[in-house]
Amino acid sequence: FLDMLGYARDDVFGRSLAEVGLLNGVEKAETIQERLAEGRTIPQTEVQLPLRSGGSKLVILAGQPIEIGDDACMLFTFADLDARAKAESALRQSEERFAKSFQLSPVPTALLRMDGHTFLMVNEAFVAQFGHTSAELIGRSLG
Repeated sequence: FLDMLGYARDDVFGRSLAEVGLLNGVEKAETIQERLAEGRTIPQTEVQLPLRSGGSKLVILAGQPIEIGDDACMLFTFADLDARAKAESALRQSEERFAKSFQLSPVPTALLRMDGHTFLMVNEAFVAQFGHTSAELIGRSLG
């Protein structure tokens, strides 16, 4: 938690969420605060938490009420989603580049499923060369 959000132990130890400002600007802060005050489970929720140095980090936050000795406590977990968000963005960009390259290729090109050899995609050069529209081919077998 400390490394992920850039806090020192003294910044958070013995302080409330409000004192630390951990939920400042968080979209679902009010619901989280209500559940915390009631001692209820806080279900996994995607939130942008503020970093100590500025900026924010996408995490999954969850809270589970527990007792330590005679004290009612809330065990929070924080799963860093930055890596997932970066991977999803890179995948989207890769898919966009592939789609553009595929469609703009001057060579007639078709993408078929291995099982059943059905058309998944054809580019404009394929349509121009063979005279069949994409709608006529997609989902149909090569044979």
